[in-house]
Order: sequence, then C-alpha cells, then structure tokens
Amino acid sequence: MRANLRRTMLFAGVVGTCSLLASPSADAAHGVTISTGQTDTSISVAWSYPTGEKSQLCFGPELSVCYKEPWTTPTTCINGLTNANHTIQNLDPGTEYKIWGRGKGRFRVLGIWSPCVWRSAAPVFQSTRMSTPPPVSGHLSLDGVSSSSLSATVTVTSPSQLSAVNVCYKKRNLVLPTLKGACETVTPYPAPNSEGRGYHRYTTVTSTLSSTFFALAECQHYKVIAIGFESPGPGTVVLGEGIVKTIASQGACNLISFNKTGHIGDQVGSDHDEIADDYVQATDAWYSGFYHVDLLTQLGYVEDPDLFNQLSAFAIDNEDPRQDGSDLLRYMVEDRPDLYAAWQEDPQLPQSLTIEGYMEENHPDVLQDILFLGGFLEPMPALSPVAYALLALVLAGAAWGLVRRRR
Repeated sequence: MRANLRRTMLFAGVVGTCSLLASPSADAAHGVTISTGQTDTSISVAWSYPTGEKSQLCFGPELSVCYKEPWTTPTTCINGLTNANHTIQNLDPGTEYKIWGRGKGRFRVLGIWSPCVWRSAAPVFQSTRMSTPPPVSGHLSLDGVSSSSLSATVTVTSPSQLSAVNVCYKKRNLVLPTLKGACETVTPYPAPNSEGRGYHRYTTVTSTLSSTFFALAECQHYKVIAIGFESPGPGTVVLGEGIVKTIASQGACNLISFNKTGHIGDQVGSDHDEIADDYVQATDAWYSGFYHVDLLTQLGYVEDPDLFNQLSAFAIDNEDPRQDGSDLLRYMVEDRPDLYAAWQEDPQLPQSLTIEGYMEENHPDVLQDILFLGGFLEPMPALSPVAYALLALVLAGAAWGLVRRRR
C-alpha cells in the first residue's frame, strides 16, 4: 500500500470537550487524548489518566507527549512535562498527525502495587490547518461519544456558498466504497443508522451544524466526514473528517478478558508504539520470505477472505493499518481475536517471532512489566507452617551470631 502517506485535508480531526476527559466511562485501561485546538503549524492536546483503588499516577508525575504522521516513522516525544496538556509546534500545514500523551503510573494487581511504568493514553488523529484556507472551508469536531452514540459539530466559513452539507459516518472496518465518495452523493446510503453507517443531510447551511448519530456499537472505531456542496455546483469540498471510538457500556473496552498472548499484544500495541512497529515489520518480513506474501494477505486469503476486503476498505480511506504496527496489533486483538490467534499459533512461525517470544528476546524488562500488570506472573508461593518455623530459626541463629561478634 502507500508507505510514508501524507494527507492534506481541510481542518480535519477529532476535537473533544473537557467532559470527555472527565468521563468515568472513558477507557480506564489507557486514558484518552483529545485535541483542543490547532493552527497551520501547531496542535494543542490534553490527556487524562484514571485513578482509583487499582490505578494511580506516580507521585511527582513524569509526563510526555508523542506524535508522528500516522503511517510513518519515526516517533517524536516531548519529555519533561509537568501538565497533561501541551501545544506541539513546528508542524507541517495541512498534515494529519497521530498524537498521544504519556505518564508514569502504577497499578494494583493481586493486592500489590506495580512499579511505575510508562502508560500511553489512547491516541487522537488530528490535522493542522491549511496554510492558505480555500474560500469555503470548515472544521469537524467529534465532541461527544458514548457507548451507542457520537455527536459531530461542523463549523462552516462562508455558508452562503454552499447549497447543502452531508455529515456521514461508517464503522471503520465496514467494506464500502470510500466514505468520501459515498458522502459526495445526494443520498449516501439507503437509510441512515443502518449496518454501521449513516448520514445527516442539511439543505439549509448555517455556520454551525450539529448532528448526533445513535444505535452505534460499543468499543468500535467510526470514521466521520463532512462534505459541502458548492453553490452553484457541481463541486464539493471536504469540511472535515475524523475517527472516534465508542466507549464501553460498562467498564472499559481494553479491560476485556484476554489470555496471555492477547494481553501482551494489547499492551504492546497500546503503550509501546515503536516496539509494535518493529515487531510487525519483523513478522511481515518472515511471512514474505516463507509464504511469499505479506502477513495480512496470508491471513486474509487463508484464514478469512473477508479480511482482505476489510483491509482494502481501510486503505481506500487512507487508514491502512499495514503501515502502523500499533494500530494493527490493537485492531487484531480487539476486533479480530480469531485471526490474531491464527497469526500467533501458526505452526510454521518461529517462537522468536510470536509476540511473547519476540518480547522475551528483545524487550524482557517490558515483558515482565506487562505480565505483572496483567496478573500473569505467578505469585510467590505461600510458606507452610513448618517452613515459617525453619525460617524463624535461621533468622534467630543469624541474629545470635551477630550479637556474639559484637561482644
């Protein structure tokens, strides 16, 4: 597909409100990052972390924010921050960035607090503004999300130059013509709110248009786009687009019950972006050499032909997870655990290229933290009464020897 993909979009992105940061139902496993504003060369973000009986930030929090163009490397991190908000400067105009906040926190597992480890909040995808705005432009804010609905607000400059506006959405993995192409038609879909897709059409265009879409599935990624119809036609203009994930109705999306392999993949994909990229590239290279096709083609054609169509839909919408290892891992673990299992349990795959084997060989300290947080490390066995008595005798003997030496 297209590596080093750079998109130039009109005021696209995901912008939340402070209420989203404080939402008790927000992803309790990783927190959330939202965009709070942007210019043609900067993006402002804020991020949050949940606290409670089982999760808290370490004292004297060490914070940072990381960003990159979504399907490229390397990642840039700004460290040494003291507040969970920051404005990233010196960015390229009209370019989308993947941005996530980080902080050091600890978690309570089996009654024991873990060491302080880096935890990443869920990322946001946000574009800088165009350096020279066109005559008609706009901005899309995804400013409200629940387990079954999302709210979108479109602000329009020069609304009198538009005859209509369509605001359309679809599940990110839904096989369709491009969302942009569908939304540029007068009637994008047969009926709104059906089969993971829908739209609102405005024939009276004002400077602010608000939409709420219902009957959505929980813990799913949705892409939203706003298309303006120029007057006189027939031209169209993209007013904004963004991606948002619905939250869980109870608990948190990333607290679903994983086995050990799934837990490692989820944590690496969520909190260790560069490790995930390296792992997926190494595995993909092996698949290309052994099967003579890449990883996703092998899984798509052999395990599930429909997967190839779904991934093609990603690519058409410029959301190809093949270029971003962390997105791929999270997508496979959360949305396609059957294919993730087929990948990890491939009998031909070397042990060193399973997610656990790769982490054990290349990042053992990170693996230990991940297994501890997931409760997969065996606790210290309880001592029997006899063992406690023997231990007491040993300690008493050592103490008596110390006293005699001092005399």
